[in-house]
Amino acid sequence: MFLTFGVKAGSISHGQMWAILPQTWLGNLVGSVFVAMLYSWGGGSLLPVDTSIVHSVALAKTTAPAMVLFFKGALCNWLVCLAIWMALRTEGAAKFIAIWWCLLAFIASGYEHSIANMTLFALSWFGNHSEAYTLAGIGHNLLWVTLGNTLSGAVFMGLGYWYATPKANRPVADKFNQTETAAG
Repeated sequence: MFLTFGVKAGSISHGQMWAILPQTWLGNLVGSVFVAMLYSWGGGSLLPVDTSIVHSVALAKTTAPAMVLFFKGALCNWLVCLAIWMALRTEGAAKFIAIWWCLLAFIASGYEHSIANMTLFALSWFGNHSEAYTLAGIGHNLLWVTLGNTLSGAVFMGLGYWYATPKANRPVADKFNQTETAAG
C-alpha cells in the first residue's frame, strides 16, 4: 500500500518499489527462520508431537489449492491494510481497537498472510513435523499467498486509497525525490 503511494506521489520509482519488495520479503523470511531456530536450539518444546494443532494447520496451509491461497491472501492483506489505514487516522485506544478488529477478522476467517505463515512454517519445520510437511509445500503456499497479498496491498488498497483521497490531500514528493526519481 505505502509503496504504491510512494510511486504515485513520485517519491520512489517503479524500479525502487520492485527492489524493496523482495528485500523486505526475504528479510522477513530470514527473521522468521532465525527466531524459530533460536527457539529450537534453546530447547523449546512447543511442538514435540506431529499431531499438534500447529503442525496440522501448517500442513493444511501447504496443501491448499493455489487459487484458494491466492484469494485468501488477497482478502487477508485487504484487512491488514485497512487496519493500518484506520490506525493512522485515529488516536489513543481507537488505534488499538481499529487494528484489533481487522486482525481478528483475518485470523478468524482463516485468511493467509505470507509473513505470518513464514513464522508458522518455520516453527513447525523445527518441531517434530510429519513427512507430508515439505519445503515444496511451504514454497507453494508462500508463492500464492504472497501474490495475493501483493495484489491486494498494491492494487486494491494502494491504488484504491490513492484515488479515493481528494487530490488536495494526496502526498506530494519533495523536490529532492522528484529529481532523483526522474534521474533514476
